[in-house]
Amino acid sequence: LWLFWFGRLFLAFFSSKHLRGLYFLGGICGGLLYMLAYNVFPYFQDAVYSSYLLGASASVLAIVVAVSVREPNYPVQFLFIGTVRLKYVALFMVVTDLLFITSGNGGGHIAHLGGALAGWWFTKSLQKGMDITCWINQVFDWLSGGIKFSRSAKKPKMKVNRGGKADDYDYNARKKQQSEEID
Repeated sequence: LWLFWFGRLFLAFFSSKHLRGLYFLGGICGGLLYMLAYNVFPYFQDAVYSSYLLGASASVLAIVVAVSVREPNYPVQFLFIGTVRLKYVALFMVVTDLLFITSGNGGGHIAHLGGALAGWWFTKSLQKGMDITCWINQVFDWLSGGIKFSRSAKKPKMKVNRGGKADDYDYNARKKQQSEEID
């Protein structure tokens, strides 16, 4: 649901290629921060060999943070809560992930923070005129360009006459005759 809601907001301010690129960049950054944290911090030492990374929540949080950085004062309606500005929604999500790093799903919260960092990085770099997702989009465009679905060319069902003034004259004469008949 978060991807649907914030994806629609994202598309109001960015392009669909940016959405695709940031989605994958958020997942990559979340995964990298997860692996880095589990291999660097001694707190996760016992869980390194039994842990696994699963899901796309880091990608979704990248989109949430990107929209929030782009339009921080944009109002959002929540059921039972009321109107909240986007910056507070993103701040709540990031602070929640920071607080629950030492919970049972610490790796997931670390990955969320990696995705949030990717969303912030994307928006700030785009404001400076640099698109950090262009390489991801180029890879996907190249991959989709390599797969061609060819369709046989069908003949047009209408006969097209490319005459000239004679055709225009005949057409106008027919229209006049039809108009007189109707009148």
